[in-house]
Amino acid sequence: MTQPLPTDPPESAWGFTRTHRIGIAMLAGMLLVLLGIGYLRHPARLDDPVVIVDGKPLGLDGRIDPNTADVVSLSRLPHVSQDMALAIVRYRSDQATSTGDPVVYRTMADIARVKIGTRSISKATLDGIRPYLKLVDEPTTPAKPGSGKLIPPQLVPDTQPVEPDAD
Repeated sequence: MTQPLPTDPPESAWGFTRTHRIGIAMLAGMLLVLLGIGYLRHPARLDDPVVIVDGKPLGLDGRIDPNTADVVSLSRLPHVSQDMALAIVRYRSDQATSTGDPVVYRTMADIARVKIGTRSISKATLDGIRPYLKLVDEPTTPAKPGSGKLIPPQLVPDTQPVEPDAD
């Protein structure tokens, strides 16, 4: 007479057999591996990091000119990864070499032409980095406080009072 094949032991207190627990552990392990790979490919970044040095917040030293900034300076900007900063610098050097003009980025549309691998910089990212960049042909003076609209510097009214002519 043949012995019957052994079956799984009786269920544990939670209702899972040994085979179930092994399967759940394997799924959890695969999930952790995939999450780790995702984190390594796209590390978590703060939108507006504040670094404290000697008890004082350290910020950016004003607006950055993308025509002269290095990878480290660009990657300190909110919404800019190191890959994006590297792509901006590479595009700048390629275009400056081919055109002979050292000023590659005159407007945000010029920065929008940069490719990071096969994709372009999104409009949301461009809008997020706009306040931190100093561009040649971009308006920089707010029209009214809080309006969010910009006017070209040559159209900004002179703030000096006009003296009346003394007759």
